[in-house]
This record gives sequence, structure tokens and C-alpha cells, in this order.
Amino acid sequence: DLTFEGSSFLVRTVSLTLTGSSQTLGNTTMYNGDPDDSGEVDAADLDLVIADFGSGAVSATDVDVSSEVDAADIDIVIANFGGVDN
Repeated sequence: DLTFEGSSFLVRTVSLTLTGSSQTLGNTTMYNGDPDDSGEVDAADLDLVIADFGSGAVSATDVDVSSEVDAADIDIVIANFGGVDN
């Protein structure tokens, strides 16, 4: 198994079988919007982003990494609401 993790992204684990001398792993989709790192994009994450709205401080609530917590970050959390680690 290969596990992908990143700041406010949900954890994604994919199974692979390695054979031969080189491997092409292909693509995987990572879902963002979990700044509290609970493993689920939920109301607590939305509350955190809203509480930091307008902030330019480096934090996990800046889910689009634009250097500001803004409407785009809220949109990402809403778009992935209900997503969970797999």
C-alpha cells in the first residue's frame, strides 16, 4: 500500500503490486478541506476556515495555499464536505 498525505488533504491509500525493475504508479486524486486533520471534511473544518477568514497567516485553513484564507477556501471545504480518509 502507498499512502498519500498532505496538510489539509484527506489521506488517500492505494494498493499496488510492485514487480520488475521500474514501476509507473499513475495518478491519484487527493481531496482537500480537512484543516483540523480529523479524517473527515465536516462542519468543524468549515468553522475553522470561517474563523480565519481574511487571515494571511500560514495555516492549514488556507486550503488553496493562496496566502489568504478567503472565499475560495470556503468553497473547497464545501465542495468536499462529507469526504473521509480511505
